Amino acid sequence: MKQSEISCHHYVTSCRQSETMMIQGTIPLARADGVPVEVQRGMHVVTSDAMTIGMVAALVLDAHCQEVTHLLLCRLPETAVYRHIPLDLIIEVDAEAIHLNIQADMLETLPIHQPNTLHN
Repeated sequence: MKQSEISCHHYVTSCRQSETMMIQGTIPLARADGVPVEVQRGMHVVTSDAMTIGMVAALVLDAHCQEVTHLLLCRLPETAVYRHIPLDLIIEVDAEAIHLNIQADMLETLPIHQPNTLHN
């Protein structure tokens, strides 16, 4: 495992009182059946145009309502910028990847993770 991958896989911190980071959890999908799926740190994230854009660094849990609100995207080694992925962008989760309903060129429009800010 490369050093950049180790750093990515071990990035899990509690950023503020109302936000907790988890390394795995269950999330509902916005598709018709709404069946919850298991997501864990290290899963690949794939855009709607079949580009692997990174991996899951953590699941962001709203501590007040105890629900996962976002996934934290890790794009190391290219950049150390983490972005919030709203759960409604997830169209499918399989054993190794999370598939998004967004093209790779739109990735920069996702909010950047700021430890003192909770994104909605």
